[in-house]
Amino acid sequence: MSKRWIIVMLLMSVAFNLAVLGSFIYFRFINPLPEEFSPPSAPDHGPRGDGTGRIVTDLLHQNEQIKQARVTFIESKLTFVKELSKEDINEATLKQLMEASLAAHATLERLIGNQLIESRKGMSAEEAGEFFERRAEQMRHRQRQRVRKFRRFK
Repeated sequence: MSKRWIIVMLLMSVAFNLAVLGSFIYFRFINPLPEEFSPPSAPDHGPRGDGTGRIVTDLLHQNEQIKQARVTFIESKLTFVKELSKEDINEATLKQLMEASLAAHATLERLIGNQLIESRKGMSAEEAGEFFERRAEQMRHRQRQRVRKFRRFK
């Protein structure tokens, strides 16, 4: 191989190595992924007890009242948005649909909050601190992702 080809191959190798190193730095420090994409785990006491630790999340998804409230909220929100998309708008109808959506949301949040309180009663202080701190961190991360996502559209 000629000296010229060796230099070209060397430069290509350096470029690829810099690209790999740059992507590592970017994904590790600038835009890190969350530790897990699953819900935070709680200690295994309660209905499952199978080692997965998804007690609080399972309780929220298994509770029929919460499921129904979630469906009601989503339906009322969609109805409101569909009404907004119509060509001719009726402000009284929009306000009525908005109030119905807000009431459904408040009901859903109240049910979830009560369920979380009941779940907290079954945890020790250490377990609850670990679980709810992790949940709070996931919420903060999700909010930062939303802000970062919508910053692109400005």
